[in-house]
Amino acid sequence: MKGQLRFDPARLCKSIAPWSSRGIDTRLARCTGSAIVSTVTSPELDLRARVRALPAPACGLADLAEKYELLIALGRGEPGRTLERRDDMRRIAARFPGALREWEERGLEELETRQAEVARLCDVLLADPLASDQHLARAADWVRYALHLHPLLVEILAVKRWIAAQVGGVCRGMTPELSAAFAVWYGRRRAQVPGAELWAAWFTPAHLDRVAQPPAGQVTRLAYAAVAEHFGVPVTEVKQVLFGVPGRPPV
Repeated sequence: MKGQLRFDPARLCKSIAPWSSRGIDTRLARCTGSAIVSTVTSPELDLRARVRALPAPACGLADLAEKYELLIALGRGEPGRTLERRDDMRRIAARFPGALREWEERGLEELETRQAEVARLCDVLLADPLASDQHLARAADWVRYALHLHPLLVEILAVKRWIAAQVGGVCRGMTPELSAAFAVWYGRRRAQVPGAELWAAWFTPAHLDRVAQPPAGQVTRLAYAAVAEHFGVPVTEVKQVLFGVPGRPPV
């Protein structure tokens, strides 16, 4: 039924397995000055696994919680351009495309405020999952935009890598054969990646051509434009809400 949440046990087990097999200390959470290490407790991991078992976009709150945990740890860590800090930043950028821009622009206090709001929303949705749509509709704009932007960026980058691997380099356009192969591959991906179905319909032949050859070589432009269109707002508003600093125009 539309608007109703259904828990997915298979997805829940998939979310827990990577951490239970290696132990909690493999999670990134606290910066020691040389690297970010874990301080996440078992109840927190269990809560995030339960959130990840919710349908998209609600399942993305677990990723937002992890993102702010990592960004805050980075902000509290020892400053300086060390190799370890650079590696931490690279890992965060790979896991959460665009997150470092938020870290640079928003500051530690705002990141902590956002972290607390994400934690509150996780509790609300788990307590009242059948009203997920209503709760998210009342959420702050930055929450709603982020819940759509992050998974789309992840999917666009994954699709771009897949296309490049299929053609052995630069793709000049989607052929019928390549489109058919993509449909098979992405069908499997949708079943395996939590949240991938949120933007599955966006990957039309026209959009796939743009992913293969993004404007000015920047796939982020495609993601911002798609999120802005989805919410019926200008791209500048999406960027301002997520990253903007008062008095500074978004870019």
